[in-house]
Amino acid sequence: LSTCKNYEKERKYLDERLFDPHVLVITSNGTCYEAAIGETSGSSDLALLSIDETDCRYPDAADPDELVHGSQLFTAGSPLGMGRCVSSGVFSGYRTLEEVEYVQTDAPINPDNSGRPLINTQGDVVGVETMTISNANGLSFATPCETVEEAFSL
Repeated sequence: LSTCKNYEKERKYLDERLFDPHVLVITSNGTCYEAAIGETSGSSDLALLSIDETDCRYPDAADPDELVHGSQLFTAGSPLGMGRCVSSGVFSGYRTLEEVEYVQTDAPINPDNSGRPLINTQGDVVGVETMTISNANGLSFATPCETVEEAFSL
């Protein structure tokens, strides 16, 4: 019975998050900003967000030529509402799935982490966390920064 109660609580939390029209950006120091969706990509499931703040730092994009097999990568997020969770894995290569190129890693992309940056040991963004393969443990994929830059003409 307690498992059912936990499931219902988690399901309610996810339902509220999935259908909430507001997008919030919460910085590492806990500051919260309401974000506006600036632009969406027709070629991928991505959107550019903007916040009304000029003093926020943002990470640089990683140099794709410096990414080698076995490079350590990190994900950060709030899976199921548990804040400040960090996971790590390694770069396994670039993979093409359904004619789209992705960064493959075994760094877990948990619920509520999708859309967050996949970063290297220097803190540079390698890609945007995108998906996992549900019936295979340890297969996670991110949209490479180059693809994001192309999608938004950055």
